[in-house]
Amino acid sequence: MRITVIAENETKNEHLCARHGLSLALETPQGILLCDCGQDETSYLNFRALGMDGNSIKAIFISHPHYDHIGGLEAFADACDAPIIISAYACCELISDRPAHPMRVSSRRDIINKLSERCVFVQDEKEIFPGSMIYACAVRHSEKAYRCGDACLFERRGGMMTPDTFRHELYLAIIEDGVCKLISPCSHNGIVNIIKDAQRRFPETPVRVFAGGLHFAASDGVLNCSPERMREIGREVKKLGVTKLYTCHCTGRKAFIELSACQGMETHYISCGEKVEI
Repeated sequence: MRITVIAENETKNEHLCARHGLSLALETPQGILLCDCGQDETSYLNFRALGMDGNSIKAIFISHPHYDHIGGLEAFADACDAPIIISAYACCELISDRPAHPMRVSSRRDIINKLSERCVFVQDEKEIFPGSMIYACAVRHSEKAYRCGDACLFERRGGMMTPDTFRHELYLAIIEDGVCKLISPCSHNGIVNIIKDAQRRFPETPVRVFAGGLHFAASDGVLNCSPERMREIGREVKKLGVTKLYTCHCTGRKAFIELSACQGMETHYISCGEKVEI
């Protein structure tokens, strides 16, 4: 499968515009599966600049409703009639209390409500195409330590601010060539937990490829765990059988360097405009 990075924090292509956020175009036999839509309409302009056409989009998958992943959805929705697959909890009110952005509303419920008739709301799992499945990551109590360590993310429930449990996050599992390939744009539930969840769902199919952000760094570049912890997670990912890691966006360059030190696992940083075969 080939992935084209439509939007990401960085780009080496002078004809494209970088924005904090992520959007990936996955080429499938059924057509393009668009995974997230970046921060704003810039993502769609990049999509067109890369020679891609809205009619080729057969499904839009929104991994979670943060502004930097769903902000460009309207532009893509106007260009195609593809269904929008999103979590049943996507309309929860999510808040970022990061000092650089005090009480910033991180979710875009306005967009979801506007496009609700196009949305397919997923509680636990949903098949998009044959061999392409969407799942909600079930994090067991013993695995909570591997969740995103960002203490500034909250959900407002009944007027109360509670730490975000990331119940609104989904990941994509693709079964191809006898292996499982996972796409998780932000991995708030933790890359280790997501891999383990996929292994429980596909006990006979090894997870070999993981692509997406790992949320070690916020939009202002602040890391939410130590270099030692990053290396520990990298070793655990390798132990779980992953041989190729394609990462970007909220992983951050500093964290990528630490993960690259993990021997025996290929690590690649992918930026806006790149095409990779996974």
